[in-house]
Amino acid sequence: MSTDRDKELILTAMASHNSEIPVIVLGGDFNDVAWSDSTQLTKTIGKLLDLRIGRGFYNTYHAQYPLMRWPLDHILTSPEFRLKDAGTGTNFESDHFPSWAILTFEPELAEDQAPKEPTKEDWQDVKKQMKKSGIENLIELPDAIKDAGD
Repeated sequence: MSTDRDKELILTAMASHNSEIPVIVLGGDFNDVAWSDSTQLTKTIGKLLDLRIGRGFYNTYHAQYPLMRWPLDHILTSPEFRLKDAGTGTNFESDHFPSWAILTFEPELAEDQAPKEPTKEDWQDVKKQMKKSGIENLIELPDAIKDAGD
């Protein structure tokens, strides 16, 4: 695990968790697959959805090697958004393909696709990661993380 990447993901998750407005996270080049523990924790704590789930892999890396392609770039949203269309672009001399999505804003349907609720264990994992990354004093912590214990 990359401490810098994990720190960025935790900060993103906490900012999304604390947001009072809808959120779109464009996570390019995190070099982190959608099923990794750190991406799953980011989605759960951030109350975010991965719009690719159930729609294909959207492999974005490695553009030069077709047999070694993985979905390493992410577009995560709060539940107020709906995916209309998405895809990957063509190779443009990068090791990642560009990702794109067309979203609609439909807050009245947010309850239809509620994200997973964080568990006490999720908050404990966040607390450990924040301490390990040296960011525990950077942001205001929600009560759930304060109550999670060590």
